[in-house]
Amino acid sequence: MEREHEEAMRVDFDRHADLSDQRETGVTHPDSTMTEEQLDAISAQQQELERRWTGGPHAEHWEYLSDAHQDWHHAPDTMRRFAENIAHNGDSFITDIEARSQGQAGDLYARTCKRRQAVQTEVRARREAAKAARSQPARGGVERSR
Repeated sequence: MEREHEEAMRVDFDRHADLSDQRETGVTHPDSTMTEEQLDAISAQQQELERRWTGGPHAEHWEYLSDAHQDWHHAPDTMRRFAENIAHNGDSFITDIEARSQGQAGDLYARTCKRRQAVQTEVRARREAAKAARSQPARGGVERSR
């Protein structure tokens, strides 16, 4: 795979992962206003990115990156150990492209975790603010004097 093709694949995969994060937030965020049409548009964009790479000569590299990304989401502790093994022993048991894919997948997983944490923090803060507002005594009208 030529370097410019690899760079293009990585940019497209980054976009694909970003769209996944957007969709997850749109589906799970309690204040989401995302419509079915918007969710469908996100899916269509992802499918187009996938078609671009899975139907061409670099399909195996896209699939490897996709698998690594899924592995990070399903078994992050195992993947951390795998990344540590690569860092410690070198990447002699995987290709350079696979090593870069492992690194990208780990970075994307970390980004997703940060986004999820930010959403959870925002939701928690809104709930606490709403709870505090409900527990405040109502202030209204003019106080009567004796």
